[in-house]
Amino acid sequence: MGVNRAACARYKQELDALLPAEWSAAVYTEHADDARERPLVARYQLPPAREPEVLLNFKRAGRDPRILIVHRQAADRIRRAAAVLPGRAAALAVAREAAALLRRFPNAAVNLEEQRRLRAALYKPLLGLHRDERAQVVEHVLALLLQPADDDG
Repeated sequence: MGVNRAACARYKQELDALLPAEWSAAVYTEHADDARERPLVARYQLPPAREPEVLLNFKRAGRDPRILIVHRQAADRIRRAAAVLPGRAAALAVAREAAALLRRFPNAAVNLEEQRRLRAALYKPLLGLHRDERAQVVEHVLALLLQPADDDG
């Protein structure tokens, strides 16, 4: 879950660098000026007509996307639409854990001890990954979580 649409787009961009692009989808509200003012947000915006199909595929085992990146304002709508099914629980666990950890370590961006504890806690939902992959994903997620937001949309 992203704190704003720009964070969701950055998260999608980083995941695409680590995993096949079709494994993840970003779900957030579209704004008319995104293409001009927020090109990264516009680049990863899921067309509204495709959203129901993507959500349905997310609920089905063996279909992509495997990971949904959701803006916090869209989370309630997505929770209702995307029931937890086998194969999807890990992705949802990571999203839930990251959201909870941000609340638990609100000063991690400026407090090194909190940052160390946040980093350690991020490993928990990723234990199923190979050790090297897990470390790489944690470092990328940590960088995204601690990156200041450049828009609040």
